[in-house]
Amino acid sequence: MRPVLGLGVDYQHNGPQMLQRLQQRFGDRLSHVSVVALIDTAQAADFREIFSGLPVIHHLSGVAPADTYGPSLDVLRRQDEISRELDAAWCGEDIGAWSLGPYAIPYFAPPLFEASVADLVADRIRAVMDRSSVAFLAEIPSCSFVVGRLTLGEFFHRLVDRSGCGVVLDISHVFSYALYRGLDPLEVLESLPLDAVWQIHIAGGRISDEQSYYYIDSHDDLILPEVEALLEAALSRCHELRAITYEIGTKLSDDVLDQEMTRVETLLRARSYQSRLVGEGVEHD
Repeated sequence: MRPVLGLGVDYQHNGPQMLQRLQQRFGDRLSHVSVVALIDTAQAADFREIFSGLPVIHHLSGVAPADTYGPSLDVLRRQDEISRELDAAWCGEDIGAWSLGPYAIPYFAPPLFEASVADLVADRIRAVMDRSSVAFLAEIPSCSFVVGRLTLGEFFHRLVDRSGCGVVLDISHVFSYALYRGLDPLEVLESLPLDAVWQIHIAGGRISDEQSYYYIDSHDDLILPEVEALLEAALSRCHELRAITYEIGTKLSDDVLDQEMTRVETLLRARSYQSRLVGEGVEHD
């Protein structure tokens, strides 16, 4: 059967040895791989060799079109060299802030959900798109807090309409927003510009024991049933969908990865989903 699911990995945290093990164990099941945290073209070439024949999506880091001083065009230039070395199908980055003025923060924060911010970030995304060798997609951010007068859906509709970019729909991030706001996750999903979605991310996580409104996007826990249900709902609503990526951390055993991948693959095949990414290593029906 043709693979339906890709893996999302972090080159720095997973490391070449773990990536080689993942390729040996799961490579023939993958429709693609998505990679973040490559620092130069040499690492990109090594990554391509490990996953030879598979389509690659480049998850950017440090370009930061929603940062105070973003986007960093110097970082974009280096990241674009990596995209070309990867022969990436497209690239993308979370629309969030990695710094507050001159001060770095440990984990990215969602943008202020205001019309002026959406317009500013959209203009910056257009500058990124003009300089990128491959299509740029804006990823729905994880929401550890929410500030602003626009809803998540209103913000991203405005951003997409003004920039013309595609969207990475991170299902776990949608759930984090719904949980924080006390909203129905399906209603939040349906508020988003789903016709612009090219890629879906799904990952494991958990709700904080101390703060019931806070979703911890760990990538090292099992996928929550509520998140899996959102993925199922998205399949019939994202008409331009090309790829679904299961993002992983470093603490899941191969057996648990097998279990979770099988769980998602079973759902996707039951809904007749087919990846639209094709590479040399992808088996056809």
